[in-house]
Amino acid sequence: MPPRTTPCRVPGGLVAWRGALFVVAALAVCVSTVQARAAAAAPPPIVVVRLFLDVTDASAREAWPLYRQSVGALGERASLIVHHATPAGSALAGYAAAAAHVARAKGRELQLIDALVRGPITEPAGVDRALVAVGLGAAEIAEIRSPARADQAATEQRASMALGIRVVPTALVNGRVLAGAPPQLTLARALQRALEEAESLVASAAGGSLDVERVGVLRQHPEIIAAFDTLRAGEPFVTAAAAAGGQGSLGRRYRLELASDALSLGNTGSAVTVALFLDPASPWQRSELGVLLERRARSGFRLVVLPLPVVDPSSGRSASRSAGLPLALALHALRGTITPTAVGPLFQGLALGKGGTAKDLVALAVAGGADEARLRRAIDAPDTTVRLDADIRLAVRVEARPGSIFINGRRWLGRAGDGRFDTALVSAQADAVALIRRGIPARSVHSRLVANGRARSEAEMDLEAPEDLGDTSALPVLTAPTTAKQATKPVDVFLFVDFASPHSRAAFYMIRRLVHSPGTPANLHVASMASRAEPGTSPSGATFTVAWK
Repeated sequence: MPPRTTPCRVPGGLVAWRGALFVVAALAVCVSTVQARAAAAAPPPIVVVRLFLDVTDASAREAWPLYRQSVGALGERASLIVHHATPAGSALAGYAAAAAHVARAKGRELQLIDALVRGPITEPAGVDRALVAVGLGAAEIAEIRSPARADQAATEQRASMALGIRVVPTALVNGRVLAGAPPQLTLARALQRALEEAESLVASAAGGSLDVERVGVLRQHPEIIAAFDTLRAGEPFVTAAAAAGGQGSLGRRYRLELASDALSLGNTGSAVTVALFLDPASPWQRSELGVLLERRARSGFRLVVLPLPVVDPSSGRSASRSAGLPLALALHALRGTITPTAVGPLFQGLALGKGGTAKDLVALAVAGGADEARLRRAIDAPDTTVRLDADIRLAVRVEARPGSIFINGRRWLGRAGDGRFDTALVSAQADAVALIRRGIPARSVHSRLVANGRARSEAEMDLEAPEDLGDTSALPVLTAPTTAKQATKPVDVFLFVDFASPHSRAAFYMIRRLVHSPGTPANLHVASMASRAEPGTSPSGATFTVAWK
């Protein structure tokens, strides 16, 4: 069973919601029956903060009040959900988490967390006293040690691990990670940004109701969507949201310009083109491809696959170091080397989990009629890397992530198996037919539809606001020289950069400009996190280059 969580949306700004990774356990049924009915009648919040917390840790004393206050400031527009991520082997943390589940069932979880973080709590008796302080008694204290409550706490911990939570506190703010206990201003900005993005997202859905939090996870961290759906499966709030609008919706149209030789099933004259950005190493995205193939068998749309490797969140590797890179290169090499009739079996093989390595993928393509020698030459050819880079740049321009789906250039805000997908296909078909009736050739329909779509410019990508870093206390501090003698020795500046990232490029150019400034005795060391493994590569896979002095 997935952990059950109850979002608490306390009126009047009492509760604050915290932003970044995943929010701790569910906030419980926070009020009386009358208030609960009123909350049920209210529209769902468009900003959801999931806070993963260990209430026995000193960091909780700093993070919890900050989240409570900041989320509460947004009122009914925001919801704070708590998930108790307890460290392995900590009996006290596990006991406190079980107590929180008991308090949740009684509608007292928030108050219990308030009492626990005022601690410090050093023994189970302290947890018992906190329960009494929030109005619970001996029966509830005895219930903490019940197998059912211990299992709930363990299940929630496993859920946090499945989501990639390794450090607490961590929060997900509409799917965007915010680690540590950020400064109040940083959190306020993160919440405001989430609110503005959510409002824009709801507006782009053209009046349709929308599961904003789930769309946020799909856009920010698609690799955890399967675990995320499992986490929320038992939440009453999510069930209600799904009934109202968690079935997917069409968003705005993007300038999704597809190459003529892109891997596709169906002809360019199809009225509807569905494009999937696919990390070929991701099981859930392979399953998305399988669902799209099933839907295509009924609807006959053109299906285009754009290989796009994703970062492995558990290792922190850059995209070019991920398991999907060799597969993505192999798929790009197939363009021009595989016959159209072999594309269908290739897609089916991928969807069924075949082709798990580049070697297996080559074998799968050869079985479909591809020339093996030609294909292997194409994988190592510079043009293949250039094509992959072009798809990565296209993804950045249309704000796509691995797993993103577009229907005639309009973003599908959901997964391939979500409801309303067939309705979206009908809508896309109507748009295409309208153009055809105006004399536009069928083969030009897609390009004409996306011509005026949204696309991020170079200025937007390079000058947009940087991501909030959260807790940076563990980062090394660079101290400027304070004496003339020290000033004669150059300062070493280390920059870890992925040049596919606009944030990294902006930082690189800014720091290079500073290093070039007169009177700045500094060496700039560049670590390209997007470099491929080569002789001289560091153990982390990043090539260091000593640059300007």
